[in-house]
Amino acid sequence: MTRRARSSLPPLNRAEALRPERQRDLAGLSPAGGFVDGPLIHVTSLLENYIEVRLEEDSEYAGSFIAGPSLYGSVPEKIINGIGEDMKRTDKAALQRYYDNLTIIPQKRLLHAAALLYYLVYGKRLDITQIRLANGSVETPFRISDQIDIEVSDRLNNDSLHHDRVYEMRLMELIKEGRDVEVARELSIGFATEGVGTLSKRSHLRHLKNLAIAGISIATRAAMDGGVHPEIAYTMSDLYIQQIEEMHKPKEVDKAMKQALIEFASRVKEGIEDHVSGSGAVSTCKRYIFNHLYGELSLETLSGLVHMNSSYLSRLFKKETGMSLTDYIQSKRVDEAKKLLALTSLSLSDIYSRLHFNDQSYFIKVFKKWAGMTPRQYRNDIKK
Repeated sequence: MTRRARSSLPPLNRAEALRPERQRDLAGLSPAGGFVDGPLIHVTSLLENYIEVRLEEDSEYAGSFIAGPSLYGSVPEKIINGIGEDMKRTDKAALQRYYDNLTIIPQKRLLHAAALLYYLVYGKRLDITQIRLANGSVETPFRISDQIDIEVSDRLNNDSLHHDRVYEMRLMELIKEGRDVEVARELSIGFATEGVGTLSKRSHLRHLKNLAIAGISIATRAAMDGGVHPEIAYTMSDLYIQQIEEMHKPKEVDKAMKQALIEFASRVKEGIEDHVSGSGAVSTCKRYIFNHLYGELSLETLSGLVHMNSSYLSRLFKKETGMSLTDYIQSKRVDEAKKLLALTSLSLSDIYSRLHFNDQSYFIKVFKKWAGMTPRQYRNDIKK
């Protein structure tokens, strides 16, 4: 169910909401000139979506019908807080209320709504593919081809070429293979300033941050190619990039980037050690178990997933891993419980219920089996 939109911005002071950057967003919805045969979808810097149908009079632009605002989906609190920081707003609660009152219309439905509005204005039917094409033709691409040629010529003349891609490929291959020690060795020298291009003309710190973010993005893909679960890899990438964005010293950025690359390789190494050679069926089961540690897991579900008889799958899993499926699931849930005990203040009851243990006594029994101590003892020891 979507929420009812409001035609204005009552939770915000309108004069304050329409700061210069917001005014540019809204003014840009219907620029003079440039008639486009089709409805347009505009996304503002505040993530609002507007439909625009431009009117033509004597082959010239004569105004627009504007419908909106709406959102493609709920905006996470972290994003709203970030927008508040960008707008220099101190009342984040008002901004949150504004987003809570916007209508949520998924992209495909918004395209259909745009087609309907266009039909009501012009009596002409369009499918959403035509609308996508119309929107793609609106923006004039930013052309830098001449600038590229000049920059390359300048680099050739000054012998200041970019780094040899072989080094980059070797580093990513080491990450992909989980060779964390060798990655650390490759990164042991100081921060490279030659052969990396200029990623910001105005700020050396911004240049280094951009360079680190680019490196982490490439390393994320290398880690996933090496077997790291995408959710882990993307989460690591997000957290390291967030950390780097908050830094104020070049050495801090350098250190964080190196830590990230080594950590990616270490995660690959852990996965290689855990996922020993085995059949595709066993690997599929392991991935499914990881993805559903917080959900129901049963032998019947797993056997159906790999299209095997449950008894045969049990024997195959035990043969290839040395553990029964039940023991494997228990051990992975205990590993997850350790993280929650160490990194959160969740109660034991919250933890065991999230991880689908029947009751607290059973959770304690299983935890002690795999950890050698009770959950409470583990939490106390890890926080000493």
